[in-house]
Amino acid sequence: MATGKRVFRTLATPMNAVTLGDTAESFSSDVDLETNGYIGSHVAVDVTFHASGAQNVVVSVYGSLDGSTQSIAPGSHAITEGYALLGSAVDVLGKSAVVTLKAGTNGEDGTVDIKIQESDDSTTWTDWTGGAFTQVTEDNDNATYEKAYTGAKQYIRAVGQVLLAACEFGVDIGTNYDDVPVFSQEVAVSAGSSRQISLVVTDLAHYRIGVKHAASDTNHATVTITEQSWRYDIS
Repeated sequence: MATGKRVFRTLATPMNAVTLGDTAESFSSDVDLETNGYIGSHVAVDVTFHASGAQNVVVSVYGSLDGSTQSIAPGSHAITEGYALLGSAVDVLGKSAVVTLKAGTNGEDGTVDIKIQESDDSTTWTDWTGGAFTQVTEDNDNATYEKAYTGAKQYIRAVGQVLLAACEFGVDIGTNYDDVPVFSQEVAVSAGSSRQISLVVTDLAHYRIGVKHAASDTNHATVTITEQSWRYDIS
């Protein structure tokens, strides 16, 4: 007689020690439940509040039928001049698209410049007007930055240059994420302490998690998110 067994995939960290902005929402990387038949995720959101933190942190889950693709893989990137760091192309025709720059720690005096390029054929590329991100320096690293692509080309990609020192970052291109979260919960502020909430996410093909301060707070919290997805295998 066939039996079903719950199988878990390796624990993942879609957001690792990201320091929140004042009120801007920061997003995790995409969690793909669809590709290998996963039906749900156990999610842990760990929030470390600043010693002078005064605002709750809002945690929201956003669904998508498409998810996101790494254009520039996350990691430490060596000095690369002249925007010679070329990201992978993503087909965005007929879709809404958001490009997310996830900046880690810059090396001493290092800078990161990222811009969006567009193409009709994924061969000939031009800079998309308005697609340059604010330069990342040691003063504004360890943060997440987003730009919505509103152009009309079929393909887009991220390209970058790294100057003076190696820097940590990655760039994702997400398509068709819902504007309205399927779930939101606030983590009550506890100045100088850490708090955790646990979630179970089901019935979504892809999802990502947004986190932000509930109101203006210049004493920023730091957030780490882990998830472990499961499915049932029949044997």
